[in-house]
Amino acid sequence: MSKEHDYVQEFQGKDLEENEDLRALLQQKKYLERKLVEKQEFETKLQQLYDQIDRTKNYQELVDGLTNCRALLSEIFTREGQAKRNPLQAGQIELDWSKYGLDLAAYVAEHEQLLKSYEQGMLD
Repeated sequence: MSKEHDYVQEFQGKDLEENEDLRALLQQKKYLERKLVEKQEFETKLQQLYDQIDRTKNYQELVDGLTNCRALLSEIFTREGQAKRNPLQAGQIELDWSKYGLDLAAYVAEHEQLLKSYEQGMLD
């Protein structure tokens, strides 16, 4: 049997709670969900800032509006700086997905009867 087939049998024989890759994926899911909420909150704040700036009628109102939003402006510039320093997202997980499935073409090629059936058009 192939190495990939052994991985699949081993995976299917274990409880999901014991699977390290599943735990890593669940942890990554929680992280991404938290980042999504943070991003949505940030976008809401940006929209509010834009609306406030859009309503200003003169320079002094603009300056006052920006002064009242120092924390948000600081967050904007901090995020921009971080994005420039770290263009690639760190912490992305990599999984060997071949452990959880078979390469169908390789499996068919390994088994003569299946290969014949495929060549006859029976496995489309």
